[in-house]
Amino acid sequence: MLLVSCTKQCQDKHQHSAKIYFNGDILTMKGATPNYAEAVVTNGKHIAYVGSKKGALARFPESTHIDLNGKTMIPGFIDAHCHFAAFSAQAVGANLLPPPDGKINTINDLVDTLKRWGTKENTLMTGWIFGLGFDDSVIKEKRFPTRDDLDKVSKTAPVIAIHISGHLAIGNSKGLELLGYNEKTKDPKGGKIRRYSGTKKPNGVLEELAIIPYVSNFIAPKSKEAADKFFDAGQKLALSYGYTTAQEGRAFSSNHKFLTDAASSKRLKIDVFSGTLITTLEPFPLIFRSPPIRATLVVLNDRLKYLHCHIFAKADKSIKFDSPSKSGLT
Repeated sequence: MLLVSCTKQCQDKHQHSAKIYFNGDILTMKGATPNYAEAVVTNGKHIAYVGSKKGALARFPESTHIDLNGKTMIPGFIDAHCHFAAFSAQAVGANLLPPPDGKINTINDLVDTLKRWGTKENTLMTGWIFGLGFDDSVIKEKRFPTRDDLDKVSKTAPVIAIHISGHLAIGNSKGLELLGYNEKTKDPKGGKIRRYSGTKKPNGVLEELAIIPYVSNFIAPKSKEAADKFFDAGQKLALSYGYTTAQEGRAFSSNHKFLTDAASSKRLKIDVFSGTLITTLEPFPLIFRSPPIRATLVVLNDRLKYLHCHIFAKADKSIKFDSPSKSGLT
C-alpha cells in the first residue's frame, strides 16, 4: 500500500509539472518532409509526449495548458559556429549593426552611438567604451573608421569598435596607446596594423592577431556585478533566438573563465561547447600555463563542454595537439 501511495503521489507531482502546448504549427523536424504534431507535452527538462491534443489531455489531465495562438514551435537550435561569450558583449555594448538590426548608416552614426553608450556607469564595467557589429561594406562611406573618428568619442577613455566579422577592430588613440602600438611597432605575425597612407603611423584599424588575442581581455567585465550583468544579458539574447546549444569557438582565459564560473554556479540554461585557446602570450598571461594540457574533452555540470588545446610559447608558434590516441579523443 505504501508503494502504491508513493507511486500515485509521484504521478500527481509529474502531472502538475507537465505543460501541454497546442494550437500552433508544431514542427518536429522528424523525417525528410515537414511533420506537424497537434500537441507537445513537456515535463521538467524532458519532452514527455508528441501527438494529438486529445491524447495529451488523456495522459496528462492535471497539466498546465499553453495556447500557442497560431505561433510556430520547433526544436531548439544547435549552433555550429558562434562565439557565446560575444553574445554578452553584443547584448551589453553599443549596437553598431546596420539596419534592420541596428541604426548605423554612417560613421557619424557610429561615433554618436558610442558617445551615448559611453556613460561613466557603462565604461566602468570594462574600462573601455566599446561596441560591436560595424560593417564597412554597408555604411554610406564604404570605409573603416579611423582613430581620428573614434577620438571624437573620447580622447581620455579607450574606445574600440569591433567589426561584424570579429576579425578586425578599430581603436582610438588611447586604445592604441594601451596596446603599445605606434610608428615603431611591427605588424605581428598573422596580424596587420593598418597605417595612414605614406606613413608608419597606425590609423586605428587592426586585423586578426593584431587585436584578437587582446580584445576579450579589454571588454571583459571587471567586477562580479558586471560579470553577472554580462552573462545574464548574453544568455538571454541566445535564448531569445532559440539556441539550446551554442559554441564558444575562440575561448581565451577571460571568456573561458566566464563560462566555467557560470557552469559551476549552475547558471547556464543552454549547453555550451568552449574551444579553449591556451597560450603564454604576454602581456596577458592566461590561466592555463603549466603543466602542458592535452587535447581533452571536459564536461562540466552537464552544460559546459570544452576541449583543452595547448598553444606552445607565443601566438606566432604553431599549434600542436596531442594525438587522439593519447588524449582519448576519436
